[in-house]
Amino acid sequence: MIPSNPLDGVKRPTAEKNKAKFYDDEEAQLLDTTLNKEPSKWRLYFLGCLIGGFRRGELIAVQWSDLNFEENTISINKSISVSKIVDTTKMILKMRSICLNGT
Repeated sequence: MIPSNPLDGVKRPTAEKNKAKFYDDEEAQLLDTTLNKEPSKWRLYFLGCLIGGFRRGELIAVQWSDLNFEENTISINKSISVSKIVDTTKMILKMRSICLNGT
């Protein structure tokens, strides 16, 4: 039996956190202009990602029951992975409703 842990005193490495990257106003406007030339399904998909901050799996998991036209909101409460529908988003805290109002 080893008398002591050989890893005692060894500092555990930490992963570097990447800083989030965002479009500036000019880049967002260029994207919007470019998307107006695309089919509506792609325009809506990418605008949902851009404006709502949706992940790919969250956006494609949206169903009619997630839309509230009276309150102009969309609920993000599930996600689709490569092989299945997951009943919750990546993190429970990320479950949210997004206002669709233009104001």
